[in-house]
Amino acid sequence: MITKEQAENLPKYTPSPMFKDLPDFVKDPKNFYTIENKLLKAIRSTCNHEEVVEWHKCKKCQKKVANRQQKMKEYGFTSPQQYFAWKQVMDIIVNKKKVPVKENENIVKGI
Repeated sequence: MITKEQAENLPKYTPSPMFKDLPDFVKDPKNFYTIENKLLKAIRSTCNHEEVVEWHKCKKCQKKVANRQQKMKEYGFTSPQQYFAWKQVMDIIVNKKKVPVKENENIVKGI
């Protein structure tokens, strides 16, 4: 058990700078599945491409990609890296995954 003095000397929690600009709605773990579903629906397509080149040339699919990027901006994400880091952190929180400390540091740093 630590003493009161030791507790006062512990470093204070500082939020990750990667997530500081996100709105509270996005930071709330209760909204994780809602946001994920909306972003997945934004990119879902009925096209069936065998090659990446075909997908890249498909105007319908590229419109879906642009639509998803717009939705991500509406939620406050500034980059795909920020979104994927947020997704990893929320997945850990919501699904109660155990992550080694070293990996956890990389997630927060956005590596």
